[in-house]
Amino acid sequence: NTSGIRNIYVGSSSGKYIQTSDNNINIGHQTGGINSGGTTRSIIIGHNAIAHTDCISIGNLVGASLTSGTGNVFIGNNVGTLATSGANNVGIGHSAMSTGNISGIGNIALGNESMLKLALGNNNTAIGTNTMKELVSGSDNVAIGNNALLNLNTVVSANVAIGNDAMINITGGGNVAIGKSAMGTTAGGSIAENNTVIGSFAGLRLATGINNVFIGREAGNGINISNSNVAIGRRAIANGNDVSECVAIGHLAMESHLGNQSVAIGANALRNNGTGERNTAIGYNSMGDTTVSGDDNVAVGHNTMISLTTGTRNIAIGNLALNSAETSLNNVAIGYSALNSMTAQSNCVAIGHNALLNN
Repeated sequence: NTSGIRNIYVGSSSGKYIQTSDNNINIGHQTGGINSGGTTRSIIIGHNAIAHTDCISIGNLVGASLTSGTGNVFIGNNVGTLATSGANNVGIGHSAMSTGNISGIGNIALGNESMLKLALGNNNTAIGTNTMKELVSGSDNVAIGNNALLNLNTVVSANVAIGNDAMINITGGGNVAIGKSAMGTTAGGSIAENNTVIGSFAGLRLATGINNVFIGREAGNGINISNSNVAIGRRAIANGNDVSECVAIGHLAMESHLGNQSVAIGANALRNNGTGERNTAIGYNSMGDTTVSGDDNVAVGHNTMISLTTGTRNIAIGNLALNSAETSLNNVAIGYSALNSMTAQSNCVAIGHNALLNN
């Protein structure tokens, strides 16, 4: 040390290569490393640990490659080992931020090997073992939970993953996943974007789909590559049904249904695996008992149109309305049990309580 005041050096060769420094604490063999610059108001503890102005480095080889940077806090063996610059970063945990030559600003990594490879990103937060482990460049990502955003490895931003294994293989941006294994697909390089998924195992197969909203345990598990769906409720749209532009609200709503642009609101509504498209089912078990392959039907009410299979363009409003219709076409039934017994007739209109009940 060639100049400086109010410094403390403890350990063999501690501060040996530092030229100018003030108000620092250095404890350990060769703290300050071979850096020939200066430090101010820093605490450096550990073999070959290095820090710069207003920094804290605690642990062996912490910040060992630093040549500049202010306001960094690195705690744990090998933390920030290859970091060269950057400012206001926090790395705590064995090998956190250790293999990337960090030059970013405002990153926080708490946990063993969290943000292991980060080099260029800014304002990322990773809390938990292996969180954001593969990220090299990207900003404004948040990962909380072991293995959250583990394999995020491209220049992507604005993801939020909260929960163990949340978004473990997602490489797209703009996603929010909250819950154990939410968006936790096992497919590598999954580029899903702009999805919101809340619930344990929700969106589990989602790989390339965009603009989906899944809320509830296992909600949206059927979606892999499809877009613009809303599934709210446990196992809504859950069984391999890669549909698009559907809305399913309620426990088991559209659980296995395969038709696009359908709406199911109510527990068990449109539950089974038909291929009918543009159907609307509102109410408990509405169109829920059979495999519906007919298109453009509207059923509103408790157990309404529950027997429908290939029927098309029917309208049933009222509990048990068109309850027995299977292959019927172009019918309108409004009222409790209206056209309740009809199975195959077409082009009928029944309005009122029990209207054409036994037709």
